[in-house]
Amino acid sequence: MSVTITPAKPAATPSPVVFKTYDETARKRLLISVEGLQGNGKTNFALTAPGPIAIHNFDDGLEGVVEKFIDKKKIHPFNYQIPFSLALPGTPAGNTQSDLAKKVWEEFVLNFRASLKEMKTVVVDTGSECWELIRLARLGKLASVLPHQYTAVNAEFRELLRLAYRHDANLILLHKVKKEYVNDKPTGNYERSGFGDTDFIVQVTLRASKDPKAEGLDRFNLRISKCRQNPLLEETVLVGEECNFPKVAAMVTGTSEEEWR
Repeated sequence: MSVTITPAKPAATPSPVVFKTYDETARKRLLISVEGLQGNGKTNFALTAPGPIAIHNFDDGLEGVVEKFIDKKKIHPFNYQIPFSLALPGTPAGNTQSDLAKKVWEEFVLNFRASLKEMKTVVVDTGSECWELIRLARLGKLASVLPHQYTAVNAEFRELLRLAYRHDANLILLHKVKKEYVNDKPTGNYERSGFGDTDFIVQVTLRASKDPKAEGLDRFNLRISKCRQNPLLEETVLVGEECNFPKVAAMVTGTSEEEWR
């Protein structure tokens, strides 16, 4: 019995690797996280960024602040209500917290993507509550969640924030802070409340605070706690009228404040 052997086809020649030259033309935008207690000037700082501005509002921090800016620039608010309870008036019977949160999360993602394309500045107020929203939407709860259950949620939230690197809009994430504990004892310090990888994603991290001994605008401080472009700026403290976006952006990039107004 004869056997016919079909010769193997020659392996395809792999395509040569193409080495690209790095484009030194950096996008003129910044990704900034601002953390601090309520009333320490976080929202005011965000609204000093160039317009038009889209504000994704999970908090009530706009009222009393936005009025100072609406005659100077276009501000487009998007308001969201996080379904922390199913006992709220008007809640449809039979819905779960996760079902309601998913609708709000999908609305936010749609608006957030559009904002990055159309706006000069995008503000999330607060990033802390936005992080709670996705946890409710994907996990249905905020407590008693096993570490491995966060893997997919972390990845989804991380990639959403990273979308900002593909656009020319500034992204400003405002964060609440919570008391810091070591061995179940308060240290007297505060730490950011929200997504743990925020510092790894943004370019600049600011801590807003108030000096009770100072007067007027000089009560307000901004400390640069992290700066990817210029680490030498870290621990720099801005006071009073210096606590604005053009000032920070100019310091970080080595450009003029006028370029960021």
